[in-house]
Amino acid sequence: MYDVNVNREAAFTTYSYRLKYPIGDAESWINEIMKHETRMKKLLEKENLDSFGVVTQPDLLDYSAFHKLRDELCGIVTTLLSNLYVDEAKIELNDSWANIYRENDHAPLHIHQNSHWSCVYYLTSTGDSPLYFKDPRPTPIMDSSVPLLKNRYNQLINKTEFQPGELIIFPSWLEHGVSINRTSDIRVSVACNFRVTDGR
Repeated sequence: MYDVNVNREAAFTTYSYRLKYPIGDAESWINEIMKHETRMKKLLEKENLDSFGVVTQPDLLDYSAFHKLRDELCGIVTTLLSNLYVDEAKIELNDSWANIYRENDHAPLHIHQNSHWSCVYYLTSTGDSPLYFKDPRPTPIMDSSVPLLKNRYNQLINKTEFQPGELIIFPSWLEHGVSINRTSDIRVSVACNFRVTDGR
């Protein structure tokens, strides 16, 4: 054994922000979202909704029923991210929608284009259908030693479970997805994107 002190340090870490901040009555938000789900199913009745769940139209938080949720989420995101940017920068809501995942629904890996930051607010627990992120660095994928790692899966994919009232903010370019919901529990979340612009 080597009698030395070792610090394990991260290089070029991709930061995300996670916090618990319940907003209003979750059940009332869910009930409103289910109304939107019904409308979306009618609009997309010819589409296959069996795999990817239901995503509402991208202006959810513009509806008056969701204004309190919109104002709180925008306030949290602006407060947390404003320290990263110059004073003249404006952090603005780009779009917003709800995700409803029923049994066997999932979301494949994807990014959010034309945005800089994304936020997901959970109205139900993720349970067996957690959010996951893919390591954005190309080098680990090219590393031929990865198959020999004891936990090589964890080197490329990071799964994260959430409880109602929790939210996460992460860079929109970071690939992410939702694991298959293998239960009969409905998984509901609200997502939104933000752009950072020069306010001068």
